[in-house]
Amino acid sequence: MSEMAQKDPEGVDGVRMTWNLWPRTKVEASKCVIPLAATIALLRPHPDIPPTLPYAPLRCKTCSSVLNPFSRVDLTAKIWICPFCYNRNHFPPHYAQISETNLPAELYPQYTTLEYQLNNSNINPNLTHPPVFLFLLDTCVIAEELHFLKSALRQALGLLPDNALVGFMSFGTQVQVHELGFSDISKVYVFRGSKDIPKDQILEQLGLTAARRVYPKGGTTLAQPPSAAVTRFLLPASDCEYTLNSVLDELQTDQWPVSIGKRPARCTGVALSVATGLLGACNPGTGARIIALVGGPCTEGPGSIVSKDLSDPLRSHKDLDKDAAPYFKKAVKFYEGLAKQLVIQGHVLDLFASALDQVGVAEIKVAVEKTGGLVVLSESFGHSVFKDSFKRVFEDGEQSHGLCFNKHAHYLFCLFNSGTLEINCSKEIKIQGIIGPCTSLEKKGPSVADSVIGEGNTTTWKLCGLDKSTCLTVLFDLSSSDHSNTPTITNPQLYLQFLTSYQSPNGAASLGDAVGGMATTRINSKHFLFWFRSHTDKEVKLGGDYKAIVQSLSPLIPPIFSSDESACCSEWNAAMERLTGWKRDEVIGKLLPSEIFGSFCRLKGQDNLTNVMILIYRGISGQDYEKLPVGFFDRNGEFIQSSIIANKRIDAGGNILGCFCFLQVVTSDLNQLSEEHKPISRENNSESKELAYILQEIETTTLSWSLSQAEFVEGETGESDLTPNKEGLAEGRELPEALKDIKDHLLWAYSFEKEELVQGFDQETGAVVMARLASIKMETEEAFDATRWLDRLLIRLCSKFGDYRKDDPSSFTLNPSFSLFPQFMFNLRRSQFVQVFNNSPDETAYFRMLLNRENISNAVVMIQPSLISYSFNSLPAPALLDVASISADRILLLDSYFSVVIFHGMTIAQWRNMGYHNQPEHQACTHFSYISC
Repeated sequence: MSEMAQKDPEGVDGVRMTWNLWPRTKVEASKCVIPLAATIALLRPHPDIPPTLPYAPLRCKTCSSVLNPFSRVDLTAKIWICPFCYNRNHFPPHYAQISETNLPAELYPQYTTLEYQLNNSNINPNLTHPPVFLFLLDTCVIAEELHFLKSALRQALGLLPDNALVGFMSFGTQVQVHELGFSDISKVYVFRGSKDIPKDQILEQLGLTAARRVYPKGGTTLAQPPSAAVTRFLLPASDCEYTLNSVLDELQTDQWPVSIGKRPARCTGVALSVATGLLGACNPGTGARIIALVGGPCTEGPGSIVSKDLSDPLRSHKDLDKDAAPYFKKAVKFYEGLAKQLVIQGHVLDLFASALDQVGVAEIKVAVEKTGGLVVLSESFGHSVFKDSFKRVFEDGEQSHGLCFNKHAHYLFCLFNSGTLEINCSKEIKIQGIIGPCTSLEKKGPSVADSVIGEGNTTTWKLCGLDKSTCLTVLFDLSSSDHSNTPTITNPQLYLQFLTSYQSPNGAASLGDAVGGMATTRINSKHFLFWFRSHTDKEVKLGGDYKAIVQSLSPLIPPIFSSDESACCSEWNAAMERLTGWKRDEVIGKLLPSEIFGSFCRLKGQDNLTNVMILIYRGISGQDYEKLPVGFFDRNGEFIQSSIIANKRIDAGGNILGCFCFLQVVTSDLNQLSEEHKPISRENNSESKELAYILQEIETTTLSWSLSQAEFVEGETGESDLTPNKEGLAEGRELPEALKDIKDHLLWAYSFEKEELVQGFDQETGAVVMARLASIKMETEEAFDATRWLDRLLIRLCSKFGDYRKDDPSSFTLNPSFSLFPQFMFNLRRSQFVQVFNNSPDETAYFRMLLNRENISNAVVMIQPSLISYSFNSLPAPALLDVASISADRILLLDSYFSVVIFHGMTIAQWRNMGYHNQPEHQACTHFSYISC
């Protein structure tokens, strides 16, 4: 990997893949062990991204993909060809001036990622919608915790833009909606927290029935101007600052008495439901956030996770495994419904949970994750984790989320129906789903795979909330149709295009203006043939399972057919179907010597029919190997000149099962074939290399399968009972020698192609994808053993890409491109994502939510913590995660993402205790301590 790639592995597109070189068939992809996947950082800033283009992107009429540098362009005819569907599209009139010296930005090779300014004619251009924040505060906490909450809210209010709309709600045993627009006195609407309240009743009680919006069938709404009734609850921050501060001054802890041995009655579920209904009536289809500050478990009404009795413990992982958590499934179902409503409205739920006990993050997780919300878990609202995190959400700066929407803003809101991610891909690629903070819109198409992982069954996803670190994992599969098994003659490249639409973070901008991001990625693809190679001192063996060979759809497999003991056809592979035009169902059970080769595949001359009959019956009887030249006509009357090779088929007990035959098409003379078998240099073009590789593969496979049991074995003496084939080989060369030469060429080509595949493996991305897959499987599959699954996966990977000598474990070697992957798996199987012991369900849910949304660099640190060593004698350097890294004159910094640990060696600790770092004469010590901390 180049130095630039190491510093910026995502590149300008923000895309990282498990494999940067893809196979072309489903069977070959399954043998890669690590699935085909891509991680996309949708809003990752990059200096090489050009300024936003002030016009809408040009889309293909057939597949809706966007014009990109990989499109083929005819400047004379003003036509561009889509690389996804190959449809020809005419340039619109405003592209009339394009030429080789006057190309639009989207055709520049380096601009694979662009941003466009979209104009929606359905939106009133004079209408503006600032961001909306609805704060939801838990009052079932002690007075000290409430004081911390009030201070945090006042600080957030001071950091918000003046035009940001702010609402406020509190909840305990009941839900209170504060009308900030009524400044004369504190006006509050109270809702019971013991039962679910219908949405119509909420709007009626709040007086918002007239402001209610009807959602269209598509599941999204267009932003509309706020009514007078709405402004009673949501006011600009500059207008409601005094009123909100007065409300906070008067706010007290929940006044409902709590009996001894009981938990407070906290109606978190009802409070979130009322907040969702309020925003749905006030700001449908407009970016808004519910910021929930929760200090304990829900014990009242829908969404409850535990009873009020303290003798009933909160659910644990063991309870969830044994289905002994009576509230869990019902609460999850409630929050799933809440998540669906929030997604339709385009609103986000952020959760700040601070308590010594669990608060229900495991149940609320579905609503937070589907809306792309934030989650922070801490012990107290006075803890630095909550204080610093809550402040960074609103403050300005490169290290913050930047909700104040100035030039440094990175946190974006998805408004009206523009908050979507759309993926276009080549027809050979199928999308299984996405793991991360998004929701499937169930928009099916030809690119949707049969198997679903995460949010699938669609090519378009809803994105309610995004930030600069949001990273989605897209899992792919390859088509199993005949088209995907055709050699890459037309186009050796596969393409992916990610289209993200979202509103500009500038709240003062016209609402008709939205930003669309396009990232188009090209993937090199190859045909690969995998087999297990075991090296010994005296033997090299290439073998294949009979059924796997016959049933394989790979174009490298030559035409194969077989018969039973009665000479009736028992197998007819895909290559025979393509060659002859006759389908397997049409020939199975028919007699090979007369019905198939005679009636179906008409032979040229009666002698040919007699020779075919003799060949097949001699093969069944186990007589000597024969290679018979045969000419026949296919279903369409095309003449095919070929050779048939037959051998007997026997079972493990030596009983004859029939005859195994394959057909070799004669396409060139010996001299041409001999030239094609020469090693291929890297300078040759991809088409020539692909064709030569396939010819080598077919020829070697043909000769290998002519032996008993469809395998080639070269013994110690190299002797063979095969007679020389003077028609198919060069003059004066024996068949065993020719087989060895061709086998060597095949192994050379295989090693070359395999090396290309291995060099394209991204270890960090592969580890993160497997971690996310393991996490989602543990949540969705019953009795899933993640540790065993990861162990078996690592064993399969090493067996495919490792080399060793049999019975010599010390000889095992793994390619450097996989050198770190076993370490990642070692740490992953011991991480908090897989091992839930000593973690509560809330903590596990929190860890997994962050794993699924953070970028690859951060996720890798979660899996395998980084350890940096600081010393006077050397520059800061990575250290091994081992006790051997401890030294008296070192400072070790351990970063596990969720926590940072600083270890001082004995000598350094003594200097620190003696105050050397505070003394002017020891400035080096001061500087050293500052750098390490």
